[in-house]
Amino acid sequence: MEYVVFLAVILLILILPGRTKKYTGNQKYIDRLLKKHRCYQSKHFMTAREREFFRELCRALAGYPLLVMAQVRLVDVVQVCPGFSEAENRRLFRQISQWHCDYVVVDQRDFTVRAIIELDDRSHLRPERQRRDALFNLVVIQAGIPLHRPRSVKQAREVADGILRRV
Repeated sequence: MEYVVFLAVILLILILPGRTKKYTGNQKYIDRLLKKHRCYQSKHFMTAREREFFRELCRALAGYPLLVMAQVRLVDVVQVCPGFSEAENRRLFRQISQWHCDYVVVDQRDFTVRAIIELDDRSHLRPERQRRDALFNLVVIQAGIPLHRPRSVKQAREVADGILRRV
């Protein structure tokens, strides 16, 4: 029995430093790249279509105590319900942790989330995207947040009217 424990300790000593070195080596490589080259550049925030929808939505909601936020992480406006095990909580969180909402409309007085808007384009017709969209919809519905999925910039006024009917 002691022999097995001894072997396990030796294996850990041999394996763990290798994993650390691999990460450190990669980090050193990135550090060198950053020091030698210009690796990043700025880009437009949102696509032209998303910016146009944002402007139209803001115009349609002008005069109301609402703010439109763009590219908000879903986990910033929903959370896992209490009562799940730590492992389940972590899995449910990770499922949505990389997802963003195109727009979130909040009440400017208390920042209550009033609506989530996903501006759908042709990419939402792909099967893998439809699966993700179905999960996204379910998460938002379970959280009790109204969800709008316009397919056109021209629907900004219609979306705004739907939000205002609930305020």
